Amino acid sequence: MSVDFTDKESQQWMVNFCANAQASDWYEKSYGDDCWIDTIIAYMEGDCSSGHATNACCGFDATRDFPFEEDVFKKCSAEAGQVYGSSFEGWNTPRGVWFRTDDSKTIKAVVQLFYTNKLHSNVFETAKGFDDDMVSWFDGQLKSAPSSLQGGFFISDLGDLSLKEAIGEGAYESAGVATLVAILVLLVMTQNLLITAFAGSVIGLIVACITGILVLSGWTLGVIQSIIFSCAIGMSIDFVAHLSHAYGHGLESGMEPFEAVSKAVAEMGPSITMAAISTAIAGAVMMLSVTLFLWSYGQFMLMIMLFAWLFAFITLLPMLGYAGHVVRMTSLHYVIAKLKGEDPAASGKKSAAKPTGAEPAPADFQEGL
Repeated sequence: MSVDFTDKESQQWMVNFCANAQASDWYEKSYGDDCWIDTIIAYMEGDCSSGHATNACCGFDATRDFPFEEDVFKKCSAEAGQVYGSSFEGWNTPRGVWFRTDDSKTIKAVVQLFYTNKLHSNVFETAKGFDDDMVSWFDGQLKSAPSSLQGGFFISDLGDLSLKEAIGEGAYESAGVATLVAILVLLVMTQNLLITAFAGSVIGLIVACITGILVLSGWTLGVIQSIIFSCAIGMSIDFVAHLSHAYGHGLESGMEPFEAVSKAVAEMGPSITMAAISTAIAGAVMMLSVTLFLWSYGQFMLMIMLFAWLFAFITLLPMLGYAGHVVRMTSLHYVIAKLKGEDPAASGKKSAAKPTGAEPAPADFQEGL
């Protein structure tokens, strides 16, 4: 999209834009944020004996002559640029007017800086709210801009706001993908829809509790926290998956629901408990570190082992025990057989077939049997 700052319509819009910004409730006057077009107008209104490069860009009356003719404004903008060209050297934030290298009279880009009365904040929600408000204000101003200025956009010096926003979105996306993979793994391991649903809900409870505890502990979503939190789903599924598989295997072998629960606890309880204790101890040791990543990951490991063990034994197994008879009817074998119109009990049994064409056994052999 071509950009033209020199036609009369663009000149008028820029003056109105600067006036609207300076009249806004967020604006705070500060040194160095003068509107670029006001500077050029002031240059053109100056006395011809006050150091102007030529007499062609002085002595104008803005109340009478503005907006200026396009060729006049283009020529005087370039002349003002030569006079004020080095005024903003050394500033951290780029600002001012840029001209084309192959045509020193054609404006290539303009950066207009405004200061606000809002304090800088590293809190994501505060910074994001400010950025959204400013973008909304600028887009509202841009609606009245001429077509030659419709390519304008707003930027702000908010450091790593975009990084934090990407981290936040990535955390939700990774949690969603990890949850989906966890459910698929549970379904393959247990081959039962209700067991998978119960296990998935328990994983959700574990992650919710971990999130609440860490937020109350002062965690904010940063690069380190995002990397650590992406492990939450994977570490939550471990105990739940082993107990669910052991319980389902007990039901398949003909046990009553609570007998299957006892079997799961007897087979997997000791190993799961020792795994939780050893991992929690490792996390506690890591919390002795002065490195932020190691301390944060140690706290995460300690909390997730505690809640994963508690929810696996105190929540998941009682749910499976009380729903055991319903669980039998949600196995994939049972559901598929029902969809095919077969008897689930009969379809799982292998019938012994008599070989065709076999001759009867001799009489003396039958008597010997």
